[in-house]
Order: sequence, then C-alpha cells, then structure tokens
Amino acid sequence: MVQQLQQSSQSEEKDQKLISYPRDEVALKTIEDIRDSATRAYAGLSGAALIAASIPGIGSGPAAALALTAYAPLHRISKYSRIVLFMKEMMASFQASGQEAHFYPCIKVDGQENLDLFIQVPQQANFLISIRSQGKANIFYDKDKDSLFSRRIKRGRRLWRNCPLLQMAEYVKWLNKNRGMFGLSSREIRKLPLARIVVLWAPTRLADHEDSFYSKVGEDKILTINKKGRVFLVEHEEVLKVIKAYLAIKIEYQQ
Repeated sequence: MVQQLQQSSQSEEKDQKLISYPRDEVALKTIEDIRDSATRAYAGLSGAALIAASIPGIGSGPAAALALTAYAPLHRISKYSRIVLFMKEMMASFQASGQEAHFYPCIKVDGQENLDLFIQVPQQANFLISIRSQGKANIFYDKDKDSLFSRRIKRGRRLWRNCPLLQMAEYVKWLNKNRGMFGLSSREIRKLPLARIVVLWAPTRLADHEDSFYSKVGEDKILTINKKGRVFLVEHEEVLKVIKAYLAIKIEYQQ
C-alpha cells in the first residue's frame, strides 16, 4: 500500500518536487484503486467459501478456513473505504472555502498502525487524524486506569488495546523525524500548531464524560484527553466542524 502510494508520487507536479510522499487527488486515486482491487479479490474469496459451505461434509472445513482468511481483507476494505470517504469530505470542504490544504493518507509508521491521514494547512496548522471503529459500542476514558474502554450492552466494558492515544504520541515523534517527506522545515514543525484527532466512526459513539474532560473549540465542547499530549476524540459527523473551528482560533491568534 505505502509502496504504491510512493510510486504514484512520481506524477506530482513540478512545484511539489520537494514532497516525497503523494498527496491529495493522486493519493486518493491510489487508495480507491487498491480498495477496488481488494474488494474484487474478497468477492472471489467469499464466493469460494459459499460454494464450499454448500457441499455436504466439508462446510466446517474449507469454508471455515476461507472465512477466516477473508476476514483480514474485509477489514482492510472497510478501512480504505473510511479513509476515502473522509478524504473526499475534507477535500471538498477546503476546496469550497478556497482554503489551501494538503492530505497525506495511509502513512507507514514503524511499530504502529498506519497513520490514517496527515492534513497540512500551510502556514496555519497541521492535523494528525486517526480513524477508528470499535463496532456498536460507546467509548469512555477511565481516569483511574488512564485508559480508553469500550462498552457494549451485552459484553460489558473492555480495554481498548492498541490505544490510539498512545499511538498519537508515536505519530508525533515520527513526524518530527520525517518532516522532510512533507516539505516541512524544523521551524514549521516547532511553530505551527499540531492537532491530534481520533475520529470515531459510526456505529461507535462517545460516552458522556465529566465536564472537566472537555475543552472549548469554538462554540463546541470537545472531549480532550491528555496522555503524552492533548488528543481530541470526535465522532465522524462532528470532525469537520471541529477542524474548521480549530483553524479559525489559530488564525485569529496568529494575527
């Protein structure tokens, strides 16, 4: 995936030569192609599983194995689909407002899950975006355990492993070391605000928390957790409004 994105960067325009990682429409088209290819492959795999399941005596063997094999591709397809939809929403909004922004998706970070999206708004702010889903569950932060948990009606509460709050801290370290991939100088990394946002994708929702866990961004209260840095937790439907409000505050402050 990352290799294909890097290869696609060769078609970038001349004024983007300093950027070594593909972005915007080029990157979006690459992810769409990968998603579509994975979807076709998964459809064939699923069809084979259905045929095997219909044959007496082997439904519990090959069919079950194929189903397990198909799970990982299905997860990837869902992930790519969310990133594609999210990028299209963000890009359309910024283009409509005439505000310059660049979008770098699916960034490989050693030892961590891929960073789903890095948004660069030149001379104003940068955003690290992690898109996550825990199925039909409510997400809440336990202050005593300093951890995120998911709560489902029938399963009770469970610790959110591979905590996105901790991953955000690693993404920040990685960005500081690899800023040149995105044409950022050391001064820009130091001076420009960097917002870390975990986007919760439906049907995953945020539970209600005490007022002390919220910070004000524009007119809205946003769940904000300080764990190796401040992280906003936002439901997908609200994230565009949060980003725009955050930018408005930073632009006003810089003036």
